[in-house]
Amino acid sequence: KNHLLVANLHLLMGKVHLEMEEYDKAMTSLSVALAIRAERLGKHHVSVAEVLHAIGSAYIEVEEYPKALETLQEALRLQRQFLGPSLEIAETLNTMSLVFFKSGDTEKAIELGEESLVMLKSSAGFDHILVAHVLKHNGDYYQDIEAYDDAMEAY
Repeated sequence: KNHLLVANLHLLMGKVHLEMEEYDKAMTSLSVALAIRAERLGKHHVSVAEVLHAIGSAYIEVEEYPKALETLQEALRLQRQFLGPSLEIAETLNTMSLVFFKSGDTEKAIELGEESLVMLKSSAGFDHILVAHVLKHNGDYYQDIEAYDDAMEAY
């Protein structure tokens, strides 16, 4: 019942529920995945960060930005503890930038978005699909503060 494979399945189901906009079901599945991974691997294991990131994304969808930020910060802390510059860290930074943007802190969103982009380019290369995603977000952030030249460069 508490096998890591069960945790992985709950993580996947949670992500599907997020896509289907079934947020309560997503949180239930993700919470089970988190509990099993924390029990089996320890709450400070980098694999726990993957689930925390998904939970943070779920909080964004239901507009619980303080909880999203807290959860994503914990994911980032674990990732930085165990990983060097990586796609995972870049993705978490990008997701955190979205939280700040949706919370009205565009300057912090830009800061994290740019940090995400630098890390992404160094860890995955400029041709990685996430680069386009991050650039789109960054362009939106710049446009929000009427920094149109920067927005055009990002787009």
